[in-house]
Amino acid sequence: MPLRLPDLLILLLLVLLIFGARRLPEIGSSVGKTIQAFRKSMREGDPKQQAQQIAPPSQDPTTQQPQ
Repeated sequence: MPLRLPDLLILLLLVLLIFGARRLPEIGSSVGKTIQAFRKSMREGDPKQQAQQIAPPSQDPTTQQPQ
């Protein structure tokens, strides 16, 4: 069910009543930074997983199995 214009106006009015007009820019900024950080992390992926893909397996002679 998509949000229509009257639904969005009611939602905006409730947010104004709860947080007040002074805090709205602050809240919007923090939401924007959160979304930006989330998108960046999705593009980069998990750093641990990337390190495992880049690093070759170790050739430690004590852990090699006999052939």
